[in-house]
Amino acid sequence: IGCSVGGAAFELGNMFREVVGVDSQEELIMAAEDVRRDGQRAFERKEEGGIASHLLVSTDVTIDRTRCNFHVDDPCSMAARDYGTFDAVVVSDILDRVHAPALCLNRIIDPDSPLVAVGGLVVVATRTQWSEQRTSRSNWLGGKVGPDGTAQYTLDGIKALYEGRMELLATLDMPLLIRTDARNFQYSVVETSVWKRVA
Repeated sequence: IGCSVGGAAFELGNMFREVVGVDSQEELIMAAEDVRRDGQRAFERKEEGGIASHLLVSTDVTIDRTRCNFHVDDPCSMAARDYGTFDAVVVSDILDRVHAPALCLNRIIDPDSPLVAVGGLVVVATRTQWSEQRTSRSNWLGGKVGPDGTAQYTLDGIKALYEGRMELLATLDMPLLIRTDARNFQYSVVETSVWKRVA
């Protein structure tokens, strides 16, 4: 969920029989579909101002691209009746960008139509960049101070949401480097948590 142009989905295709990538942005899914179909896609990379390089991205020849499918969908409305139930679900850098993050996470383990099976894994990766431009403050899972003055962090919000239904297996800080142009990069540390569905 939040597959962007499909890089992680293709890698997961080496480990899983079927991989479904979902993103809310149609242009990203179209790019992922181009790579799935052709094994490569041409793109422009900004260098400076109006100067760009023309590059070709391609998947490793060992990746079975036929195992991957891509769909445009709202992460907060996904259900197993549309996609099936999986052994693992990855929530990739969208939690602080959707209008209802708790709903998004709850849909994954909805008892009537769960996206992840009991015993399955959920990986949540987020930069915790909460903003009222994307998500109402009342829906934030973290990044705020409670009425008693206590800091409420995102991981604590996820823990409270998943209590009794998911077991926290691990937390990791993962580096992320995003290239803006030849001389400018954005460096982030992505808070990543791994959960096992127990109920």
